[in-house]
Amino acid sequence: MPEPEECNGIDDDCDGETDEGGSSGQLRRSCETDCGSGYEYCYDGQWEDCDAPQPETEICDGLDNDCDGSTDEALAREC
Repeated sequence: MPEPEECNGIDDDCDGETDEGGSSGQLRRSCETDCGSGYEYCYDGQWEDCDAPQPETEICDGLDNDCDGSTDEALAREC
């Protein structure tokens, strides 16, 4: 019997394709980092590639690059 598609490398919904779905054609689910939210996609039965913004090294630019809630911390003397 057809079942909702899951990220498992199996054609759960019996349509001849595996791990497909959504408007992108790929099965996806929500993911988050400290910097925000995005989606990760199913490839060969594995969840991969979260496209949420990633924390970066803090630099003197007036932005919270490492997404810890503080701006340019530990760089005060350089800024």
